[in-house]
Order: sequence, then structure tokens, then C-alpha cells
Amino acid sequence: MKNFVYSLVGLAAAASLATADVKTYDWEGSEALADNDPTGISVSIEVGDSGIVDDVNVGLLLATTWQGDIIATLSHGGVTVNLLHRAGDGAGGGFGFSANNFGTSAGLFYLDDEAEAAYDSTAGYGSIADPGIADVTGSWLAYGANGIDALSAFDGMDKQGTWTLTVSDNAAGDFATLNHFQLQIDNIIPAPASAALLAFGSIAATRRRR
Repeated sequence: MKNFVYSLVGLAAAASLATADVKTYDWEGSEALADNDPTGISVSIEVGDSGIVDDVNVGLLLATTWQGDIIATLSHGGVTVNLLHRAGDGAGGGFGFSANNFGTSAGLFYLDDEAEAAYDSTAGYGSIADPGIADVTGSWLAYGANGIDALSAFDGMDKQGTWTLTVSDNAAGDFATLNHFQLQIDNIIPAPASAALLAFGSIAATRRRR
């Protein structure tokens, strides 16, 4: 009887088995942002394969002559997450970082929930000093006007479908062009039915041996 119970536990474990699958999706081009236009531009990546999202990172290569002008968001499946909000503007009312560019041809600027801080000057979640870091790369927390935002808002969703990046320039006198938008999606692949069937076969064999 104990063997039967243990095998039932094995069936439940086998049925819940899943594998991690990390895939990268890219948009590359040259989309100029209109100066001082909060509507901005939107570019999309169409993800054709299905999978349950476990983690999302976003990479950007954005040429700009004033980092503090930029606001960026990511949308998918009715959910929108803030990525950047006028870096260096702090609590608002300032001009933000005057440094140039997010990312380089050698390395993108990443938004990542596992990063340690946001690329901003606000105490509590960002501690970058003015005028910011030219050609900034590395991994940073996503944030909006009200503080840290989380890409984990997409966790549990199906990755299949349209992922839309919206970027805008929000002050006059400078220019920006989006060159690269990258999604890194770590998704959960459910265990194949065969795993559960094999476990069920194990139960049957155990019962016969009893």
C-alpha cells in the first residue's frame, strides 16, 4: 500500500514537471522620434510561439542627445509596464540627464527585474549623479513617474502575440532615434503528457507487484 501511495506522489510530481526555455526576439531599424511629442512612436515584435512567461527582460539601443527627455513603456496582452521615465528628472520638474544615448552597438541598455537599481537620480531606487552616463549599458530596474515598475506583471501570461514598445521625446531641443528593441523571454514549457503516462504506468506496475 505504501508503494502505491508513493507512486501516486510520483505521478503528481511528473505531471507538474516543466522545462525553462529562454528565447530572444529582436526588432531592428531606425525610427526617429518627433521632438517634444508625448505621443511618440510604437514598434512591435510579433511572438509566434506559445509559452507561459516566467521572466521578461527588455534591451534598448536608443540614440538621443538628452536622456532625460525619454519615456518608454512595454505593452502586451492588455498589460503595460513603464520602462523609463525621464531619467534623472527625480521627482519631476527638472530636465533629467543630459548625457547621450541608451545602449551601444556593443551592448544594449537592459530593463531587468533582477537589477539592483533604476537608472535615475531619485533616492530610494536610483542614485546616478547628473549628468548621467553617456552610452549607458548594463541592467537596470524599470520605473515610471511613480517609482519602480515590474516586468513581472507579464509573468503567467502567454508570450504569444504582439509586444509593443512605445517611446517618446518629452522636451524641446533634442533628438532621438530608436535602433534596436529586444525581448528576452524566459518561459515555462509544460511537461509533455508522456511524463504523466509513464508515471501512471509505474503505479500500475507497483500495484501488480503487490
